[in-house]
Amino acid sequence: MGKVTSIPQIRRDRDYAYVRLHGRKIQLGKWDTPEVGKAYRRIVLSWASNPAVLIKPGEQVTLDELCVAFLRSRNNQNDHGNFRTAIEVLLSVYSGEPVESFDFSHLEVVRGQFLNRGHCRSQINKLTSLVRSIFYWGVPRKLVPTSVSESLRYLKPLMEGQTTAPENSPRQDVPNDVVVRTLPYLLPTVADMVRVQRAACTRPSEVCRMTVGEIDRSGEVWKYRPRKHKNSWRNHKKTIALGEIEQSIIAPRLAGKQPNDPVFSPKDAMQERYARDAAKRKTKVQPSQVRRKVQAARNPKRKVNDFYTAESYGRSIKQAIQTANKRLQDEERIPHWTPYQLRHAAISEIIKTTGSVDVARAVAGQKSIAVTMSYNHADELIAEEQAKKRRVG
Repeated sequence: MGKVTSIPQIRRDRDYAYVRLHGRKIQLGKWDTPEVGKAYRRIVLSWASNPAVLIKPGEQVTLDELCVAFLRSRNNQNDHGNFRTAIEVLLSVYSGEPVESFDFSHLEVVRGQFLNRGHCRSQINKLTSLVRSIFYWGVPRKLVPTSVSESLRYLKPLMEGQTTAPENSPRQDVPNDVVVRTLPYLLPTVADMVRVQRAACTRPSEVCRMTVGEIDRSGEVWKYRPRKHKNSWRNHKKTIALGEIEQSIIAPRLAGKQPNDPVFSPKDAMQERYARDAAKRKTKVQPSQVRRKVQAARNPKRKVNDFYTAESYGRSIKQAIQTANKRLQDEERIPHWTPYQLRHAAISEIIKTTGSVDVARAVAGQKSIAVTMSYNHADELIAEEQAKKRRVG
């Protein structure tokens, strides 16, 4: 077995609890109160987002240490937010427990906590699966006994009609006019991501991870071949065709970049935000503020990732809509939408205009036509369009 070292430890200062992290003393609240445990778990999850894990063989591993090692190995990859949610619930029940003692019954209790928090059935199944995958990840790294991971396989997913968990409502398309109304409130980088995703019918993760070297610009139609995508683990190759609309958006963002550089970078978005805020500023910048900016640039407390994730991309859109709605009248407010709804809208539009599910399947890069049929009731869309063409006489 192994042990992850250097996890921030709770310390006591008279009647209060605190941790030391990166040279800072962070107060957690009054000693021996439930708030301390919650605050400590948030600190550990935040600390776990940093890269690199130090493992020493020969000592017992706790669930906290396993989760920290797992999060640090992923380093903000997609589904990071869901993993953090799953881990937070897991540790809220079994923090400090040894990995060796965890089994089928404990996972069932954790799943019950997802239900108590109001998650829908499909999300409960997903979060439970993510908890299980953490243990699978730990087996080859000598952090989890094989017997533990094997016991977790016996917990079957919740089935429709056999649980009190609510069903998730089908994801709806986002109307084009809603997207157009949102664009002015987005940073230029995020707005361009939205335009490209909508035009090219990509998954959110695919537009987030797009690099310069993955785009073949030799032909009239550019071809984006992502090295990593949803089905890359099945050895499926994917090619996304980029037409004039996408090319006109992407081309200005390629200048001066290397093949492995992202087309859409959070660092570019941060500079855009600074420039936007500076343009809105009405008072003179004080010398002390200039010095703080210089110091922050030299020693940034918050690391900016090289790539967006599906979660951070969606969060940027959500925050922009919330900011916009604070300024808009009730009748002008923008309804909330997510990047996943863009893909749904693109697929639905292709089906409506071509009357072909197979064309939509090819553009979306899906291997199975059955998957495409599930998007917004594709068969209903085709039937509706055909019914419109039928006329009396």
